[in-house]
Amino acid sequence: MFHRLALLVFPVLLFTVIALADPLKPESVPDPLKPWTGWVLHGHKNRACPEVQGNPEDRRCVWPTSLELVLDDRAGRFTLNTRVFAESWLPLPGDAEHWPQQVEVDGKPAVVATADNTPGIRLAPGEHTVKGRFVWGRKK
Repeated sequence: MFHRLALLVFPVLLFTVIALADPLKPESVPDPLKPWTGWVLHGHKNRACPEVQGNPEDRRCVWPTSLELVLDDRAGRFTLNTRVFAESWLPLPGDAEHWPQQVEVDGKPAVVATADNTPGIRLAPGEHTVKGRFVWGRKK
């Protein structure tokens, strides 16, 4: 009887341990398997992104770390530092009326596009500094 119970319980326990295991960090992947990580993760790019409050279904791939705004009555500039875990869209300060200009990512010119009427840029994984400026007319 014990053997039958063990045969039933062991697979359930093994599956539970596997299901609760944390994902393998990219730096922990053995060297012979590293060339395969892109193939394995295809369609699951958000798996590299941190969970929000321990919820594996809610992941954020872009984490702004600081935003500096310098504004006056005619213009302004911004510096945004961010950490990106998977290629992602980063919304920028501004809107259709106050479009960010002369935007740079890590000192290089960047192309600003729009999504849902919000200006933004695509960023590759890594730490980035995004800078730009605004110009507006003086209110009378």
